[in-house]
Amino acid sequence: MERSVDLVQVIIAELTHACEPELFSYGMMRDSCVNFSYSFMGGKAYGIISDCGSGGWTLSYVLSGRTDSYNGKIEYNNMMASSSLLRKNVCYIGDDNDYRKKYFWNKKTKTIRQLIQDGLFSNPSHSFDEIVELFRLTPERLDRPIHSISTERYSASAAIGFACGKQVYCFPWLNDYWVERLTLRIENIIGNVKKIGGIVILPTSREQYVQHLVDQMVEIGNTKKFLPDLEL
Repeated sequence: MERSVDLVQVIIAELTHACEPELFSYGMMRDSCVNFSYSFMGGKAYGIISDCGSGGWTLSYVLSGRTDSYNGKIEYNNMMASSSLLRKNVCYIGDDNDYRKKYFWNKKTKTIRQLIQDGLFSNPSHSFDEIVELFRLTPERLDRPIHSISTERYSASAAIGFACGKQVYCFPWLNDYWVERLTLRIENIIGNVKKIGGIVILPTSREQYVQHLVDQMVEIGNTKKFLPDLEL
């Protein structure tokens, strides 16, 4: 079953925030964003161009609902976006995005299979097997926690978000090494997200790293310069 295309829109006005975004097995860094404004439209992948610590990862972190304390405004489909609304609709690539309360007597981490099935229970847009095929997941790894499968966790996290009906997919800040290492996975994720009218946010330091992957470049940080659409 194909999900109908319903373009999403995210409008950011004067976003200012400083934080230490992190991702399991990838690391963390001090990062800050100052007075960033932009409108993101569905059906596109955006390369967010920023030096290390200059706001690209903060943008992904805030959009993923990882913090409540930012300054500025975010609208999601013409609604003021709370962190809970963002968590419901935005996928943080590389993480399981499982925000269920974990009680001290129930600390068992869910497997990739369980998280995909949980998403499909309330959003049956595709079959389980279709999602596994779409995101090229290894069947033998589906019964593992997402944090135990190396770089495949990027694809698995997107598959979980897709099963849950999420429409915005935010990568952590990636340097040239990680962009090159993940190129095939990034291409696959972008292709699947664009088909459902979603948005992909891909922060990195230089446009040449991602110009073959994205539709549009946006500079963030001190320059505040916006680059035109790329001809793909």
